[in-house]
Amino acid sequence: MVTVPKLCFCMVVHGKGELPACSPARRAGVDDASELSKELHITTRPGVSHRALLRAADVDELWVGGKCMYKLEPIVADGGELIIYAPTSTRSRSCTAR
Repeated sequence: MVTVPKLCFCMVVHGKGELPACSPARRAGVDDASELSKELHITTRPGVSHRALLRAADVDELWVGGKCMYKLEPIVADGGELIIYAPTSTRSRSCTAR
């Protein structure tokens, strides 16, 4: 068991800079960073959309595009359209079932 004090320094990246959210207590540091990230990066609006566009500029694998789809699917209405714009996606991840 580690008996020295544990510290946590959590960073929230926004734009071109980083905004620190830190706390001496590990759990509080993670919670503070999570709250700040939610305020900066999540936009909410009522209802669902018939069309949603996700710009995934740094996606290089199709698998990550799929992850975008299942994360955003709840905001698209039944019969709606989710468009994932990922111009840098050039390959797919291969997997083998065992």
